[in-house]
Amino acid sequence: MMEFNVGKEFPLANCRGLSGFFFDYGAEGVATLTATFPHILPEDVDMLSAGHGTIGLFMWQGVIFLSFKFGDLCGDFAYSVHMSKEPQKVVVAVPEKGTGLGLGIFAVDATDNILKGMHFCALGTRWTKTFGDMIEEQKLMPFDETKFVAKVMECQRRWSSEELLEMSPVKYKIGTKEGEDILDMFRK
Repeated sequence: MMEFNVGKEFPLANCRGLSGFFFDYGAEGVATLTATFPHILPEDVDMLSAGHGTIGLFMWQGVIFLSFKFGDLCGDFAYSVHMSKEPQKVVVAVPEKGTGLGLGIFAVDATDNILKGMHFCALGTRWTKTFGDMIEEQKLMPFDETKFVAKVMECQRRWSSEELLEMSPVKYKIGTKEGEDILDMFRK
């Protein structure tokens, strides 16, 4: 069993030299979001550790983009189920109303790979269902890694992380019932 201890080496990955947000979801059914920056600022660690953020979900040309905003930190990550070891085994369970996919959020200093903070939460029901639907749609598409990278680069040339978050049809503000969409109160 993996142990996560603030002030100790981050056990999931070696983040030395990396900068940005990294998202993973695989056959184990566990979602992780790692924010790693050289000399990550204490106020950014506080925002990530408190879970004060919004996660957007957007699919463009078969690529799932997750966009993140925690205080002044904003970023995005391109996801493809085909990059998983066993893509056909990756399934997002259909959540019951009021529940959602579990997410571990980690703040890691990229200079020394030390875990600075963490937060565990559940994403909204609608966000989780949409993410699962996108994965199932992606599984049916052919995959070419070169084309995937080209699509990611084209998307990032067109839109900033902030714009991707704005354009996201499904957003979830961590710690709320269903996110930021005022129309959620009318959805059944």
